[in-house]
Amino acid sequence: MVFLIFSANSVSSVAKCFNSMKFLVLDLLGIYKTFLSPFFPPACRFEPSCSEYARQAVEKYGAIDR
Repeated sequence: MVFLIFSANSVSSVAKCFNSMKFLVLDLLGIYKTFLSPFFPPACRFEPSCSEYARQAVEKYGAIDR
């Protein structure tokens, strides 16, 4: 049986990692919407668009499932 002991520093660093992944994904979505999306024809039939829905989900739930 293995017991994991987390110090306050390791829990804090894990939280920072999850937070930085959230901002990384949000930045990538922003880059996609700004620079790549204009080159594709407007074929999305959903409102909000898939990239906007992804942004909202990452804002609310984060980028990594814990």
